[in-house]
Amino acid sequence: MPNFSLSQAVIMRIHILFFCTLLMCFSESCKEAEPELSPSEQLQERVELLEARNGVNPTPESRLELVEAYEEQTQDTSLSQTRRLDRVRYISEALYVSGQHDKSYERLRLGLTNFPKANSRLDASLFLAEIAIQKRQEPETAKLIFATLRNRFRGNNSLSKIPEAYEEVSLKDAQSKLQQAVYPKGTFDREAANRYGKASWAYTAIETNADLIIKDHLAAGRVLEQAKKYSFAIKHYEEVVRRFPANQRAGDALMLKAVILSEIFGKNEEAREILNKMVSNYPNHELVEDAKALEATLD
Repeated sequence: MPNFSLSQAVIMRIHILFFCTLLMCFSESCKEAEPELSPSEQLQERVELLEARNGVNPTPESRLELVEAYEEQTQDTSLSQTRRLDRVRYISEALYVSGQHDKSYERLRLGLTNFPKANSRLDASLFLAEIAIQKRQEPETAKLIFATLRNRFRGNNSLSKIPEAYEEVSLKDAQSKLQQAVYPKGTFDREAANRYGKASWAYTAIETNADLIIKDHLAAGRVLEQAKKYSFAIKHYEEVVRRFPANQRAGDALMLKAVILSEIFGKNEEAREILNKMVSNYPNHELVEDAKALEATLD
């Protein structure tokens, strides 16, 4: 066994301490070098943990947590529209399973309007139609949805999911039948007008052509006004403003909403605010002078 002098032992201990210090410094520098996770990445980590928990031992509380996390991801602009619409689809399905069918329908419809470039729009739209048929008793809405999808996604295998009872008709014919039902033999059918408004509410979520969407919202709104479904008419007008604020026809929608608020609901202050917004946002609109004149008559 070799003999070590005291000085050699001291030197060896110094070397050991030196290398230990180096290792600790290296470890700390590695930790410092690790990039900090972005808010989006942190949210994704939380989603993955919640998904794992729900896959093993789901509870109502864990499902709610996952839905809330997915809802946050729908607002994450770093994610693709397809992924965000898929999150909306999960949320809609969770609401559907819990018996909240109208909320499920409206959440999915909103998702479709917000993510027009998502690759999963066809399947999401088919689910929208399913809710319309199964839980909202709106076969006319489903017919228009199916006609729109067949027109846009012709040849797509997912179209085979459309129930056989819904025969193929052109989009033009489907829309024409809805309109004709509103005015049978020169009269006016209020219930048919309401069905038309509901079908348009779905169609405008699936359609991606801005001009067609705006035209249909405004037409549906006027028909609903005739049927005295004023709150529903306002919803159609508000969608034009929400989705297409830069379009001049949003000025039409504001004007129509202001008239209802003033003349039907007597909400003159709210109507005045809408008219001022219309004049301010669309100063070159052809109805600006009419808006000013109407505003001057309000108490």
